[in-house]
Amino acid sequence: MKYKKPYEEIGSWKRTEIQLREDKAHTFAMLFKDNPLNLGKLAFDLLAGNLRFIVPDKKQSNRSHWKTCQFWNRFLGAVEPLQLHTETPRSTLLETQRWIKEGGVLSAVKGFCFLEEHEALGGLERIEDMLRHIKYSPAVGNKMIGHLSRINREDLYHIYRTI
Repeated sequence: MKYKKPYEEIGSWKRTEIQLREDKAHTFAMLFKDNPLNLGKLAFDLLAGNLRFIVPDKKQSNRSHWKTCQFWNRFLGAVEPLQLHTETPRSTLLETQRWIKEGGVLSAVKGFCFLEEHEALGGLERIEDMLRHIKYSPAVGNKMIGHLSRINREDLYHIYRTI
């Protein structure tokens, strides 16, 4: 029995699952809250806006122009493609600092300093030597330039770029 009907009366059905995380899950929940009777429609609209099965076309190099498979169109039915747009906050130097403090980086550095102080590195590199050979990643470099600009220290640009 399923839904108070014998299985023979139900026929076939397709099970569909959607997994959303963080901001997109919250956005979808807010849409559902505003339209509680339309969960199925929201789910199918979301599928239509984010997943497409296509028929290859050798004459067309742009895949966005390829036709959608018939089985997918039949499965979705009449839908309005829905994409959940969430703003991706720009990562700042302050967030990088928080990551350094909370992500265990400083703990590891402190551990290496302890080993160095007690002459127990045993073949591991000293922090000072590692720092001498490291280059800024483009992401960190951009954050540093933004930070220097915000605090009106553009005078440090030329020094930073040579390190």
